[in-house]
Amino acid sequence: DSTFLTTVRRCLGGATLASVDQIDFDRIIKFQFTNRNKIGEAKKYSLFIEIMGKHSNIVLVNESGVIIDALKKLSHRVNRHREVLPGRAYINPPQRNLLNPLFLEQDQFECAWSTAFEGEIAREWMRARFALRPTLADELLLRSGIALESLATGVSKQLRGVLWGKFVWFQNVVHDSKYEPTQFFSEKGCPSGAYAVRLISQPVQDQRPCPTMNEAIAVWIEAERRNEDLGQGRLSLDSILR
Repeated sequence: DSTFLTTVRRCLGGATLASVDQIDFDRIIKFQFTNRNKIGEAKKYSLFIEIMGKHSNIVLVNESGVIIDALKKLSHRVNRHREVLPGRAYINPPQRNLLNPLFLEQDQFECAWSTAFEGEIAREWMRARFALRPTLADELLLRSGIALESLATGVSKQLRGVLWGKFVWFQNVVHDSKYEPTQFFSEKGCPSGAYAVRLISQPVQDQRPCPTMNEAIAVWIEAERRNEDLGQGRLSLDSILR
């Protein structure tokens, strides 16, 4: 959408990035910018990146919380929950009603256990209760000595206590920035991913420490770009040979 890009350039050209936040540990990233308009007045803008598959969107909002423009404009005819249109107040996408692991309290954790139903396996229980990506949910279980396919109702009180301790460990990693940037490699030795900590769920030989998370992500993205270019080259060559 060239109109949206033009609006973003007009508002954010020369702006300073003030902060980056993940809303409720969900799939929404908020970039806060400060800038000055043509007459020198200080202005604040927020750029919301909503990462939700086919419903993903980018929304530019002013300091009053009003939408300036959006990559995808949605009326109530398209979305009953909210309108994403210039001049409308910005409303977060519908929440999944999952617990935020960064601010989880022990009583909330114990209460979540009480909701486990007969036959529910541990890994599905984790994913259905907490705002965690599958990789992290599995990692916390494995670090606690809980088998991923074990029944949630069969986990002992002792192991539940260990799992709670791993939630506290994760909170400390994030709040105190105790990250261990890690690069992952495929069997062929090509970068295949990056994570903020080492994962016991992945083979040790496929993981290497990286100085910073930015570097780990940059190496991975560059490898993906090269693979994509190579794939396009093969398609072009195939079309020529045919």
